[in-house]
Amino acid sequence: PYFFNGIFGASVSFGGTSLIIIVSVVLETIKDIGFNFVQTFKYKMILGKVIAKAEKLDLPVLVEGDYKDIPLHALDMFKKSHTTAMWYVADEPSEYSKRLVEASAAYRGWDKDHLTFVTSNRPDIFGWLSDFADVFSCDCYGDMGKCVDWLRRVDRQMPAGKPFIFVPPAVPWEKEYLRAQAFLGIAHGANGLIWYTWRDPGHPKETLYDREEQKAEFKTLLAEFHSNMDYLTSTERIRFEKGSIHGIVLGEPEKTRRAFVVNVLKESATAAVELADGTSLNLELGPLEA
Repeated sequence: PYFFNGIFGASVSFGGTSLIIIVSVVLETIKDIGFNFVQTFKYKMILGKVIAKAEKLDLPVLVEGDYKDIPLHALDMFKKSHTTAMWYVADEPSEYSKRLVEASAAYRGWDKDHLTFVTSNRPDIFGWLSDFADVFSCDCYGDMGKCVDWLRRVDRQMPAGKPFIFVPPAVPWEKEYLRAQAFLGIAHGANGLIWYTWRDPGHPKETLYDREEQKAEFKTLLAEFHSNMDYLTSTERIRFEKGSIHGIVLGEPEKTRRAFVVNVLKESATAAVELADGTSLNLELGPLEA
């Protein structure tokens, strides 16, 4: 299973459900915290330093090769690397583009062994983008309410069975938000989670990883994900919403199952949820509790 600077996964092929997590800080720190995947950015990728270091640490890599800036032949050396997992074809396309569709096809023709990846912050074109990329990502900017809205839009527009990765807002929220946003993505069927280390304009000297309490929260959270990997990669999913409570039940029906639930509001919430299989869940959650 994988986590990028955070995603979890069932092999690079995404043959089943999977999850991941991504960042661009010191790779040893990433691995120590529990992330199991890393993304390169263009200038670092061209130098090859991230790929070489990731190989030594056995960290799979999402290689950013944005079609607008980097010709495919410049990526030949990374195609041969055993740690290369996916090609980041385009970052947040802002419009419908024939060139983008052609670029995605060119990646597949050039390398039939690795997946193509695209992320979007345009809800009105989620469906179009998810049609041609092997793995689709939603890069959300905003509060918990906006995250819920965008996750619902992805669910409506994406083809069934398409691997989907959720990117929670990147500012260094209180640590409760890290957990709440992660479980919100899982509750809406995300196969992966990506956290970036962008700086918060309000705290320009801090990134998501500069606070020890946040590092500790990530370490605890990712340890929980790893210990629950059999459930998180289960193809059996029962999703539900009840007011501000969002949840998902995972696992084989005839075996022990786990419910992953989050209260997206700051107020406490109580709900009795009747699942499709007749199971009843009585839930009582505090503010932003997951």
